[in-house]
Amino acid sequence: MADKKKRRKSKSSAQPQRSGKPRQAALNTRPQTAHNSRPQNAPNARPQTAPNGRPHNSPNSRQKPPAMPQTHRAMNKQMRTRYTKQRRHRARGGNYILYYLLAAAVIIIVFIILANTMLFNCSRIDVEGSVRYTPEQITEVSGLKLGDNLLHIDEKAAEERIVGSLAYIDIADVSRSFPTGIKITVTEAEKWFCVTQEGKTVCVSRGGKIIEEGKTAGLPVVKGFEAESTEVGGMLKSVVDNKNDLPEQILNAAEKAGLDSIDEIDLTDRFSITIECDGRITLEIGTVSDIETKLYVAQTLIKQELSPTEEVTILLTDPEKVAVHNKNADDNFIPVTPEEASDESHETSETTSSEET
Repeated sequence: MADKKKRRKSKSSAQPQRSGKPRQAALNTRPQTAHNSRPQNAPNARPQTAPNGRPHNSPNSRQKPPAMPQTHRAMNKQMRTRYTKQRRHRARGGNYILYYLLAAAVIIIVFIILANTMLFNCSRIDVEGSVRYTPEQITEVSGLKLGDNLLHIDEKAAEERIVGSLAYIDIADVSRSFPTGIKITVTEAEKWFCVTQEGKTVCVSRGGKIIEEGKTAGLPVVKGFEAESTEVGGMLKSVVDNKNDLPEQILNAAEKAGLDSIDEIDLTDRFSITIECDGRITLEIGTVSDIETKLYVAQTLIKQELSPTEEVTILLTDPEKVAVHNKNADDNFIPVTPEEASDESHETSETTSSEET
């Protein structure tokens, strides 16, 4: 214990005693520098460091960008907000398009179902153009009924049923009258000529339909047509294809030429066709080529050259070289040109006018 006390005393006596004044003087002798800073040229000066531990003057240091004005910050914020809204609007727009498509599909499906079940059910059937048949008869044979859906009716089939079932109906037209009506328009058959074959005579309409049996006075009779069938209600058709249109061509040309006294047309040889007119005149026309000119020349000769009782045969195979033969004489064909007939007709008309004057 005595040794420890001696050691403590020796240490305390070895350290010099310091007073307060010399310490204050030492403090006053330090060089004056900026507050809390060191001289810029001090060798031991340590560079200031950034918050991440790197000095600001280091080449790899990232300098803090200068502060932006408040106006620029507001504009940037507004642009970011607008861009975000645009993106959201695009996303919502895409969703809306999908919704619209789905809604349209649902509406279309519902409309199709209603249209085929409830919307277009027939509530009336109108019939026009019929005199011989009642509207009820035409409606019944057409197969159309009240309550039928307009989208499901077969117009073509209904027309065929009407024409095939009713002999005096030449043409039938069935049309839809939306939303709930059906309109039937018919054209009744008109007798045009008769066809005789194997002792049976039938009347044929302008539409080529066989409408009744028996001969009708005043209608031309066609022979040698070679019809496939002469059943009433059917269409007239020849077993020889080239004969199907011959009656129509000849009769149409006769109407244009004003030759209305045709009694019979013989089509047995389609290259040597003959026409009987007024019970006393025979026209040998050959083929139907240039048929309108041939019949016009024949009508001119009959009107201007022949007497009301004269029985003749007129050769018209070439309309520019016409010849006439008297059936009651043994003379041969006498050539007569249309020009001569026209000149004589002109002279006759001038003589008649002068006599009247």
